[in-house]
Amino acid sequence: MQGLYIHFPHCIRKCPYCDFYSICEKADDEKLLKGYIRDLQIYKDVENKKLTSIFIGGGTPSLMSENLLLNLFKEIKKVFTIDKNAEISIEVNPKTINFDKLKFLKNLGINRISIGCQSMNDENLNFLGRINNTKDNIQIINETKSLFDNISCDFMYALPNQKIDNWQKEIEEIAKLNLPHLSIYQLTIEKSTPFGKIYAPGITNKNDEKLYNLTNRILKYNGYKKYETSNYCKKGFECKHNLIYWQGDNYFAIGPSAHARFQKNGIWYKLENPADINKWEEKQTTPKRISNIDRTTEIILMHLRINKPFKQDLLVKKTGLKFENIFDLKELEKNNIKIRNNSIKLTASQQKILNYLLPRILK
Repeated sequence: MQGLYIHFPHCIRKCPYCDFYSICEKADDEKLLKGYIRDLQIYKDVENKKLTSIFIGGGTPSLMSENLLLNLFKEIKKVFTIDKNAEISIEVNPKTINFDKLKFLKNLGINRISIGCQSMNDENLNFLGRINNTKDNIQIINETKSLFDNISCDFMYALPNQKIDNWQKEIEEIAKLNLPHLSIYQLTIEKSTPFGKIYAPGITNKNDEKLYNLTNRILKYNGYKKYETSNYCKKGFECKHNLIYWQGDNYFAIGPSAHARFQKNGIWYKLENPADINKWEEKQTTPKRISNIDRTTEIILMHLRINKPFKQDLLVKKTGLKFENIFDLKELEKNNIKIRNNSIKLTASQQKILNYLLPRILK
């Protein structure tokens, strides 16, 4: 599998928790398209041109004009072949999308809508600086359901002082929406954000472990499979694009702040565009070779997040390295991480502290 990520950086308002690159100014379609076309040329010489997924993220991609989207997809098809079963996703904010725009997206070939609801509680939405409210969420979910089968919604919890019983009521309400896919994130404070000037970095709710376990329990009871640390789905609705990241496959990227990892002639390359639209518009970023060790570390970090055994055969296929070349086997044993049938799979508790474990278990 391999995918293409497109970053659209424009927003109406910057959320105080968000550390993704975004700007609150009107998009210049002509400049954006020119930059996207230039970025696409980076990949014209890769051997495998077939895309199994496209993901348009941001920012607020539902602000993209129909003209920009039409022209962008024409340009993508000049460089890549889009598989007939490809998953094509776009992120939308409930306040910046309507039924007519959803119909346009469907006709364009987009088949997966990711809705940034973030909460089903107006007080929490206000705290998070969102422009949408609960009524907006419900309306766009219902309109999207009438057109699309593959729908995901993002929600946040573990807000400062959020009570366990309040979150239980909210997550039960979310589960009753019966959506195919849910991304449920604990609020994490990043230094670079407005919240970072108010709260200490990291998770701010002392009950985060209880809230996490409660979330897993309620969603499992309602028929959801937890297939990654923060992602849940009904059978067959895993996000194919994110699985490309988590399983260490090729992913290409265009747009300001967009990152890519891809192989060409058997060599891994990374592309890291500047998180500044003016710098991105001025100059094309040059892909750089990435060492097998660095790429291996990235693959391990991502793959151990999913509820799927990490097989040594996969590591060898992608990097030529075996577990003993990269893991400290004594530290694995010390941290109660087992290798069974040449595979490693973390427990839910171990996944939650992966960032703590990784520097200890790697050589």
